[in-house]
Amino acid sequence: MLKIFPKNKLRYKKGQMAAFFVVILVILLVMALITVNLGKVSLIKTDTSNAADSGALAGGSTMANVFNQQAVTNSQLQTNYDYFDKGEIVLTALAVILGATATISCASQVCPPFVTCCPSPKCFSDAKSIQSLIDSIELAFEGYMVTQYFNYMKMKEGANEGRSTAMKLAYRFAFYNSGIGGKLISGKAPADLAEIHGDEFNYAARFNEFVSDKTKGKSAPPAHLDYTWTDGQERKHLVRVKVTTDGVGKYELRYTKFNTATLGYFLLDASFARIDLAAACGECPCSAAEVGAMAAAIGIDLGLFVGGLEEGGIGEFSWNHPFIRVHDIVHDRLFRVETWQVHQGKNYGLWETKYPKAWNPELESAGTLDQNANSDKRITSFGVVTFKGYGNIDTFDPSFDADLIETDGGKKQ
Repeated sequence: MLKIFPKNKLRYKKGQMAAFFVVILVILLVMALITVNLGKVSLIKTDTSNAADSGALAGGSTMANVFNQQAVTNSQLQTNYDYFDKGEIVLTALAVILGATATISCASQVCPPFVTCCPSPKCFSDAKSIQSLIDSIELAFEGYMVTQYFNYMKMKEGANEGRSTAMKLAYRFAFYNSGIGGKLISGKAPADLAEIHGDEFNYAARFNEFVSDKTKGKSAPPAHLDYTWTDGQERKHLVRVKVTTDGVGKYELRYTKFNTATLGYFLLDASFARIDLAAACGECPCSAAEVGAMAAAIGIDLGLFVGGLEEGGIGEFSWNHPFIRVHDIVHDRLFRVETWQVHQGKNYGLWETKYPKAWNPELESAGTLDQNANSDKRITSFGVVTFKGYGNIDTFDPSFDADLIETDGGKKQ
């Protein structure tokens, strides 16, 4: 017995460090698991940042093109006005000249003594021509207002369609840069439901169909889009993209000096003066003073009409105020994309993955993701683009350009 269990065995010290190695091993294992979690969160954060920035730049660049087109189209409105204004000036000048010739023809009429003179045919002819000119001025004015309104509505329609396209492109770029493709199974879901891993949205083909369906057509895009799927381990995942930019429905227009009612009054008064002119030309003999007074009244009315077409104030569209061109579109020239992802972790007994914290997918069905109480259950990123550039719609300068000015890292200096 003494040979088998000698006394010095009680003082045997080998293996005492094993307990310390076990403790260190546990600590290292915990640190490794924490590192895996943090690394996963970091990768997801990179995905959300890429998605937000690429979506914002795609949408902002498209909006810049939309505003550039608005500036070019606006120059056509100004051209229409220039042609119209010059045409009205020419017609007014012709009416004034004809009024002068009518007065001269009346004054130059000589009646022999004791002979009744017939009305001056030249005076009648000029009075009739003046009425034709007034009618032409009225028609040109009405045609101008209708043409400008049509072009204005085309501009608004183009801007709204362009905004819709910009938002859809932002969604497309954001989703395709969100890292979803690397998390899904390639190809289509099997026809046999028993062979599907997770659900049908866990397959790349279904994701591509989702993006295509939501970003095509002329329908207005929603405020946000969600893509959710269940993976092969029955974990729930959600990626949301939210696009925000001002509407483009409010336009500021550059008006003429006088409104429609005032301009119409001058034309109507000129027409009444023309009737009096014809009556004066029909007298035997005609009175040059009376004819001249009526011709002057016509000239004054038409002159006030043309003067009222000059550039005036700024306001929104109204049929009671002719406009020359678009002064501006009420918009802050910003395009914002926000993305966030939430992923259900997996409980492995001693270790539970959390990205960044445990997420209960049942809460999401109630729409609680937007609430501040759930802000720690998602990884978010955002990007803000300005497309102001050096463009100016009022001066027809198509120099709008997109620039990323704010991200998760802060505002760009």
